[in-house]
Amino acid sequence: MKRRLLPFGAKAGVTLYEDEVRAAGVPERSGARALALGAAITLLVMQSGCFVLLVGGVAAAGVGGYAYVKGESTAVLAASMDRSWNATVAALEDLRLPVIAKANDALSGEITARNASDTKITISLRRVSDNATEIGIRVGTFGDEAQSKAILDRIAAHL
Repeated sequence: MKRRLLPFGAKAGVTLYEDEVRAAGVPERSGARALALGAAITLLVMQSGCFVLLVGGVAAAGVGGYAYVKGESTAVLAASMDRSWNATVAALEDLRLPVIAKANDALSGEITARNASDTKITISLRRVSDNATEIGIRVGTFGDEAQSKAILDRIAAHL
C-alpha cells in the first residue's frame, strides 16, 4: 500500500501520513479530522520555539498588526519612516525614557534608551514602503511584552 503524505504537514516541517491519521481514530470526512490535524500542527510549531502570538491591531490607529516573538514586539506602522521616527522620539520623551543612542537614515534607524530600572530598550525601525514602517521593540535581554506594548501604544498615539 502506497502511503499518502498530507500536504499541510510539510509546511510546518512535520511528516503526516494519511494512514497514521486514520489509525489515530480521526474520522475521514469530518471537521474533527481537520481540527485534530490543525491542533497537532499547532502543538508541533509551538514546541519548536517559533510560536507567534498575533493580535489584530493595537489599540491605536496607525498600527497594522502586532506580534510578540522571542522577546521582541514587532508591528508595521502605517506611516513613513520620518513620521515613525519622530513619533518614536516623542513617545520616549512622553514616557520619560532617556535616549542614550540614536542613529537613522532614510531606510532604517535604531534608538537605545533606558528605563527607571536601567534596563536597556532597543527600538529598531525599517522602511517597508513610502507609507509603512516596520518597528521592533525589545526591553531587556529577554523582553518585556507589557512595556514593549506600552511604548508601541504611545508611538501610535503620535502618528
